[in-house]
Amino acid sequence: MYKLIAIDLDGTLLNSKGELSAENKEAIRKAKENGMKIVICSGRIMPSIKSICLKNGIGDYLISGNGSQIYDVQKDKIIFENCINKKMVLEIIKFCETNSVYYSIFAENSIITSSLSYNILAYNNENFRKSEEDKTKINITPNIYEYIKNYEGDKFIKITICDSSKTILDKVAKKLEKINGIDVIKFAHMSTKTIQNGNENFGIQYYYVEIINKNANKWEATRHLANELQIDSKEMVSFGDNINDIEIIKNSGLGIAMENASDLVKSVANEITLKNDENGVAEGIYRILR
Repeated sequence: MYKLIAIDLDGTLLNSKGELSAENKEAIRKAKENGMKIVICSGRIMPSIKSICLKNGIGDYLISGNGSQIYDVQKDKIIFENCINKKMVLEIIKFCETNSVYYSIFAENSIITSSLSYNILAYNNENFRKSEEDKTKINITPNIYEYIKNYEGDKFIKITICDSSKTILDKVAKKLEKINGIDVIKFAHMSTKTIQNGNENFGIQYYYVEIINKNANKWEATRHLANELQIDSKEMVSFGDNINDIEIIKNSGLGIAMENASDLVKSVANEITLKNDENGVAEGIYRILR
């Protein structure tokens, strides 16, 4: 009945340490053996997704920036784009500087930021476990505006704004929503990441919003891909845990929320599987295969 499985990465396929379990990997392999296309949908930039997925053979297609790009693994090329242009990025940088909030720019192949904090601290920690060629490139600069102004490319995947205060982020999001040409994703619950320092683990927690180009979301990108593959939405399964997964879970033939998902995501899902730390994706896939 199902021909395509779309799977979110962080908080869904990966555990809280950002690791892919052998159980989830094996379940995906069996789904592919049964003729299902595997689509990994993430807010990450494409190189970061590739470093996880290609070496493990877990994706036929990769979607980055919450729907900003689609990468065809077999053809080794980007087949769809809906990115933010430089002019808009510079406008949002001015907004962030005026409102004194921590932000990061996700370019096509790197992240530009002013310091290692919040979500970027998690990416940096993840890099310690990767080979040099697989690391997520992080460029730290004291003047992001000038850096972007002189940046050669014109494709930007998304912008993230982080803070430890939900009240501050809500106020910032309301102002951002007045800017034409962008969509603002407001994440309702606090993000928690586990950072390893030597033999000890500690958690970082923060609230965040993401800015993407208008109509660039996981559902629109996956629907575009499904149309190309002549797959109906009823033949799609999706797994997710956060606000940016709501549309794809709501519109798929079978939408599955993780046990660790936000209540909003659970409310639109057809089914709920185990937590990401309990191989919930594998459990959901085996349920489908049975």
